Amino acid sequence: MNYIVKTLIAALTLMSLLKILLIDDDSDVCFLTKKILSSANFSFFSCQNPEQGLKLITESSFDLILLDIDLGEICGIEVLKQLKINNPNLKIIMFSGRDDEEAIRASKSFGADAYIPKPLDLKVSARNMIETINVVLNR
Repeated sequence: MNYIVKTLIAALTLMSLLKILLIDDDSDVCFLTKKILSSANFSFFSCQNPEQGLKLITESSFDLILLDIDLGEICGIEVLKQLKINNPNLKIIMFSGRDDEEAIRASKSFGADAYIPKPLDLKVSARNMIETINVVLNR
């Protein structure tokens, strides 16, 4: 009986994990973000190009999207606009290594829920990221 209860609790816990998708072209950021969010019991997915991210979002539902502003050929703000047109209630937090007030303002004007600066480090960024995610998800 104990085994069945433990198995059921584990299954329910996995089912209740919030799903977060990171779209960022930097593999180091993807790795570090996975480490941070997995330790906080989020179900984490990542992709390194926006086309793949848009495809994943149409194939599966996510509770939150973390989106880099600088995605190489495509600006993350353009991806943000597409996402908000297709799903206005989708929670999106922008990431950027740029300290660009104009990009931050533009992100928020097109529907971003928050902004997290890069570079990431395990101590300060982990706490900041998890707090920001919790605030956005609880709105």
